[in-house]
Amino acid sequence: MAYCPPYCTAVAQTSFHRQFRLTLRSGEADAAPPATTCDKLDSVLEALFRLEVTARSRDCVAVLDQAFPQGLDRRTSACLLNALSQALASDAAVVVLAWHDANKYELNNHQYSMAINACGKTSMWTKALQLCSSMAQRRIESDISTVNASISACEKS
Repeated sequence: MAYCPPYCTAVAQTSFHRQFRLTLRSGEADAAPPATTCDKLDSVLEALFRLEVTARSRDCVAVLDQAFPQGLDRRTSACLLNALSQALASDAAVVVLAWHDANKYELNNHQYSMAINACGKTSMWTKALQLCSSMAQRRIESDISTVNASISACEKS
């Protein structure tokens, strides 16, 4: 399989837009992304899903560097990780986390939870547990969603 089918891209984009709408409903005034952010994330998702599976890590980093030279804010990052999780693109979600870390961008338990959830959906339980260990090494405190995602990942193996 050279790239993710268009169906996955549609699922991911729908998930991304739904996540922003939920954030808006929560009453956060600065939650609304500019239209350019939505368009940019849509194009990033499409680019990630077209990558060859074997080259995904290197090419994924190039796509992210080009699209977000100043990095991602927490909400946009969470939406991207959630969309990748919904589209069962766990390898891309893990690369997004690694990209954050390599560029010294702030990571939190919510972002890890979504990447662990993505790994669980694709039966990558060892990677999910590695992410849990990485959280502990970085002194990022686990919450209930992270623990549940980890347990779920192990159950699905």
